[in-house]
Amino acid sequence: MKKILILCMSVVICIAFATAQNKKSVSANSIQKEKTQQTESKKILDAIQNKKYKISVISASPMNGKTVYLTSPYSVKISNDSAYIELPYFGVAYSVPYGGGEGGIKAKNKYENYKLRALKKGKYAVSFDIRGNEDFFKVSIDMWPSSGRAYIHVQPNNKQGISYNGNIVL
Repeated sequence: MKKILILCMSVVICIAFATAQNKKSVSANSIQKEKTQQTESKKILDAIQNKKYKISVISASPMNGKTVYLTSPYSVKISNDSAYIELPYFGVAYSVPYGGGEGGIKAKNKYENYKLRALKKGKYAVSFDIRGNEDFFKVSIDMWPSSGRAYIHVQPNNKQGISYNGNIVL
């Protein structure tokens, strides 16, 4: 009877010890994950402030219609004093160039009136104007460096406005 009691106590102690070790390793993993996330957030914030970032777009939301999830790579890239925009367009066009034009929202040019503002809860807002080959665009971007998410709204001169969601990549 004593042997069974000692054996049961040993098993209970081993289980308790193993559980404590597992909690320590889970805690260490969560601390490491949090540090990695903070480092990534800092890198994204530095890229935003240095005007060297890219937003990979994953969905488009036209003013009159449902959200469209994109399967092709589209992006908005800011590099120093220029912006490179290649986005699809779904919506109403008020005027179209002869022959239909190049389609979508495309601009590779120097931007004007670039403004970066820090808002509440770690949110940053960027706005600028840019001229493409076929239209003039007012672009506003809301970014959250902590999650790496971005919301883009483009207001063309000759088309209805459209919004996009994406991820900030370095």
